Amino acid sequence: MSKTLFYNAKVYVERDTFAEAVYQENGWIKAVGSNADVCALAADDAEKIDCEGRVLVPGFNDSHMHMCFTGENMLVPDLSKVHNKDELVAVIKKYVDDNPGITGVFSQSFDQNRWDDPTLPTCKDLDAISTDIPINIARSCGHIGISNSYILKQLGIDKDHKTWDGGRIDCFEDGTPNGIMAETPNMAARMAVPSITFEQEKKALVTAMEYAAAHGMTSCQSNDMGVIIKDQAYCYKIVDEVFAEGKGLVRYHSQTYVDTPEELKEKMNDPRFYKGSFHDGWFTTGPLKLLKDGSYGGHSAFMRRDYDDQPGNRGVENIPDGKMYEMVKIANENGIGCAIHCIGDAALEKVTDCYARVQEELFGDKANNPCRNAIVHCQTMDATLRQKVADANIQAMYQPVFIRTDMYGLEERIGKAMCYTSNSPKTMRAMGIHVSYGTDSPVEDCNPLVNLYVAVTRKDMAGKPEGGWYPDECEDVQTAVDAYTYESAWAQGMEGVKGRIKPGYYADLTVLDHDIFTCDPMLIKDTLPVLTMCGGKFTYRK
Repeated sequence: MSKTLFYNAKVYVERDTFAEAVYQENGWIKAVGSNADVCALAADDAEKIDCEGRVLVPGFNDSHMHMCFTGENMLVPDLSKVHNKDELVAVIKKYVDDNPGITGVFSQSFDQNRWDDPTLPTCKDLDAISTDIPINIARSCGHIGISNSYILKQLGIDKDHKTWDGGRIDCFEDGTPNGIMAETPNMAARMAVPSITFEQEKKALVTAMEYAAAHGMTSCQSNDMGVIIKDQAYCYKIVDEVFAEGKGLVRYHSQTYVDTPEELKEKMNDPRFYKGSFHDGWFTTGPLKLLKDGSYGGHSAFMRRDYDDQPGNRGVENIPDGKMYEMVKIANENGIGCAIHCIGDAALEKVTDCYARVQEELFGDKANNPCRNAIVHCQTMDATLRQKVADANIQAMYQPVFIRTDMYGLEERIGKAMCYTSNSPKTMRAMGIHVSYGTDSPVEDCNPLVNLYVAVTRKDMAGKPEGGWYPDECEDVQTAVDAYTYESAWAQGMEGVKGRIKPGYYADLTVLDHDIFTCDPMLIKDTLPVLTMCGGKFTYRK
């Protein structure tokens, strides 16, 4: 039996409430309080850890990310630090040259908005690397990418065939597709690159979990099934085996994507995809995941008016309203919530209206949301649309870390007025909206402390701009920690067993090397765990 006493700590219990000691047995917190009281309750054979005054908080719970894909991205060329398209091509070429016999290349990590010159490469640039294997290079958001001519031919895309439902295919001036594609055709291009092996997928998941645990994470709500790994049963087997082998270091809650209402009906009673719990609660299955639109970076977020910097473009609508309504209703009828990706205001309005309609039809009131339907990202809105979200009692799975990129170029893209009311978790929370935190990793680093830093300061990693970007939305540290722990647990219906350091809760916790509640906020991003515990097991120890 695991028994651990943590003492001489600054234990964050809940807002304005701190304790000195915590005792856990067999993965459950048994006592929280003063050193004297808790030490007196601890078993003689318990491991005793002197925290030396350090902060102890609940383990962080990423409410939306892609854990398998985060691991996959650690095994492919890192394009996050290139400064232009020529450097990108050079990195990919070196990777191909260094791996003779490779059957394809996929990488998702570049951000052209950070480049010296934001001009994207085209299929011609990738063809200079190879026309004999498929190459697909996606922007960090995953919603737009570039493919070589090998993939274009495989997908049947040419001058006479360049339309795709739920997506966009860009062309050269002569009308020939240039390899740049957004949304559904880009996803098809990604799937044209041969997958890594089953054992490599398991290694990728373990690698990502090791990184996450080393940064204080104990739970993730991960969208891999059906999107990152198209075959849901195959993905389930990967995750299941990792936990069966004792290598799973982070509790995994699946947000599972399916393509059609018919497929969703088939999966309703299969716990591998929805409402399942395995390996003593370390692996659970949760909501239906859908994609309504794209991203700012790819100009594919679905907007109610044209982009200011791309007249005539309002983004991409991935799923039509009728199909979305049918799938949300099927899920809610079966007691399953939905988590729908929305970044543009047109997408957000349509999804909010859909949720309100289903909730009123099934539960008698548009504000009655027993399934805890959620909007993932929930970024672009004016004050009226924000009120609609509140009126329908929809939760928001929010990624503060996006701000460090959005602050550069977003005003030119959607206007200052819209920026003022968008990316506004503080205001949404004040309106009664449940707001949880995540990173959408590997779109952004899944390090929770960087995410907290951005939530509190609304600055980039260099501490700019002075005072923060739209600083009225800066969170205090305790609220930000709650959003990343208790509120993320609420998002998955587990607020009674995780997200707090209290008796009767999982022994999921992390001890930090800085006091994030009192230190200079600039230091939060540099804070690291001294140890992480999940279910009474040390998953990281410095």
